[in-house]
Amino acid sequence: MMKGFINKQRAKAGLSPVKDVWSHWMGENVIVASDKEINPVREGVDYAFTQTGSHGVVTNNPLMSEVYAMFASAIQTVAIAHQTDCPEVS
Repeated sequence: MMKGFINKQRAKAGLSPVKDVWSHWMGENVIVASDKEINPVREGVDYAFTQTGSHGVVTNNPLMSEVYAMFASAIQTVAIAHQTDCPEVS
């Protein structure tokens, strides 16, 4: 489903289609921001990765207006998750 959508948009921009959506999204240098002692990467993962500690930041400060503009933009998609937000992925 996503592959068709992505490739349709890429064709409109004159780009070649992607063969593997997951690899296209993840890239070659995946950073896993979770403590390996708490939530290690599963054995058998085919992607090269670097596992760092969790980078949770607690603040009452609002994000910069440019960040909100980026979230609202149809051009850029950003996914932010924390290891405890998605226990079914752990």
